[in-house]
Amino acid sequence: MFSPGSVPHVEVSGQLVPVKIPGLPVLAYEDTRRISDEPIGSNRQAVATLQEQGSCNISYSLPVQCRFRVNIFVQRGSHAIVMRAIPKSIPSFADRRARPALAMKMLMVIVMLAVMAATLRAQEAHYAFAVHPYVTREDLAASRFWTRGTIALVALDGAAKASDSYITRRNIDGGGEEYNPMARPFVHTTPVQVAATAALFGAEVATAYMLHRRHHDNVGRAFLVGGALMNGLGAASSFNHRVSNW
Repeated sequence: MFSPGSVPHVEVSGQLVPVKIPGLPVLAYEDTRRISDEPIGSNRQAVATLQEQGSCNISYSLPVQCRFRVNIFVQRGSHAIVMRAIPKSIPSFADRRARPALAMKMLMVIVMLAVMAATLRAQEAHYAFAVHPYVTREDLAASRFWTRGTIALVALDGAAKASDSYITRRNIDGGGEEYNPMARPFVHTTPVQVAATAALFGAEVATAYMLHRRHHDNVGRAFLVGGALMNGLGAASSFNHRVSNW
């Protein structure tokens, strides 16, 4: 990443690390403008898009070396450049073991939420028998939130979100982009994407639980089905628009 008033930065394990260059304390406005001119070259469409919208997305390659996905931004007359390297080939299993995969992170989040769900279910049962010692099992089954159907819907919703997040991350790492403008701010890095997906998943489950407490179980289930359907369609769309090197 190149921005005026700062040294260049590179992303290492999801964190931006400054790169100190001898003789170059910080980048000046003129430096970042010259850097942006190199990948744009004679691309008139990129120049027009940059002038009209304040940003443009282009590709840039070094012969025999590597290819980059380049995002150039202009604000108050200064340029900022973000370059993402596009891998030549799909990383091997041995390469991927160096950092946790997004799918494993999402699975860990889902398992944690499932453990919380089991705890809440046990607390509901204990509370019902402690306060109402003569309550029947049928009464308890009708009043509890974590029924088999609800657990199945929560698992389906979680699986759809994990699939959508994984396919989206694969596309972005390969040089693609998030087509949903509302989701675009939450997919810049893997940790942000995992946190945002987990927060959305938790919010949907919490909403379904609140609707259950107000005796709107069908609405709550429909809410979970809608979340799973939206993320399932998102995963299918991302897979259909996957980058060529996947």
